[in-house]
Amino acid sequence: MQLLFSWQHLQYKIAEYKFIGVFLLLCFLGTTRGFSQPTIEAPKSYPAINESKLADTKWRYAYTTNAYSKTPIHVADENFSHYIWLKYDYNFEQVLNGQRSFGAWALNDKKNRLFYKYKNSRWWDIVEFKDDKLVLETTDDQSTLLYVFQRLPNNSAPFTKDPTMLPEAYVYGPDGKPTKVIKTAKSLTIWDRIAMLFSPKKVGDRARDTTIIKPKFDPNYAPEPTQIEISLTGGGYYAGEDPIVKNFIMINTNGRVIREVETATKGLVKTKKDIPRKDVESLANFILEKKFFEFASLYDCDGSPECKSRKSRDPRPVPITISVKYGDRKKTVQVKIWSKDIPVKQRIIDYPAALDVIIENIQSVADANRGNL
Repeated sequence: MQLLFSWQHLQYKIAEYKFIGVFLLLCFLGTTRGFSQPTIEAPKSYPAINESKLADTKWRYAYTTNAYSKTPIHVADENFSHYIWLKYDYNFEQVLNGQRSFGAWALNDKKNRLFYKYKNSRWWDIVEFKDDKLVLETTDDQSTLLYVFQRLPNNSAPFTKDPTMLPEAYVYGPDGKPTKVIKTAKSLTIWDRIAMLFSPKKVGDRARDTTIIKPKFDPNYAPEPTQIEISLTGGGYYAGEDPIVKNFIMINTNGRVIREVETATKGLVKTKKDIPRKDVESLANFILEKKFFEFASLYDCDGSPECKSRKSRDPRPVPITISVKYGDRKKTVQVKIWSKDIPVKQRIIDYPAALDVIIENIQSVADANRGNL
């Protein structure tokens, strides 16, 4: 009887230890799973392109910029040249600093990403595709870059035709631009055609047009500067003996700063001055670093009765509006109640703290030709 009791007791202990072991294992897996799933930002999605228009196109690399600041990082020059030919058969030929190489290209199902092995990248987002321009985006561990390519006509690219290809004849429209390409066989005789069955390369060399015009390097070439416009309107309260009716700052892409201040009694005072372009770029880059383009467009009362009543009480708050145009991007942000004199803890409208720093720097650049950048 005592032996049976000991055996049952042993089985109970074993079951208890198994339960504890399984519980600890589940806790460990739950913890490691929580640490092994970092937050992943949703990938960008660009519109689909016409694949047939991309096939059989030739491109020359122009420059590389940062995707967010658009600051040029590298520009092609006489010491660096890069040409790509995306062929109809989904093979590509490239000439990088005189070295020729080959590979395969393809588009994804959504037709907005290009598979093309270059440097450390395989898939490239197609940011822009026009008749004369191709912009590809790639992201590494440090930054997101835009590679800009310019379209090249067939006779100005450093590529040779396949020996069996027939010559090309261009038909020009009234505007002087080629509208059609016709393959012609006038230069091939009947004997040439028979000979091509045995030695296509030899006859092809005679039949094709081997003239290659190498693009000339322009030492003065540089990408056009990014268009920048920064404006600030309003803010504070309509109060005091001489309340401010209008408070406006505009910083243009060329460095022209316009400041307009109008009060109830003194009227409008308008001042203009010029600052260096680099100061405009520094201010714009600072705003980009603060992720201005990710802010909401409006910060208003969030259903708070106190906030709503404050907008109608004296001194009446004047909404502040910040507008930034950087290249093709434009963003306007408005805060319904804003004043630099309001302590953070007393704010009744919640908005990003970085917005205060952006406003301060815009005012500093406009007033003193320098900000805390």
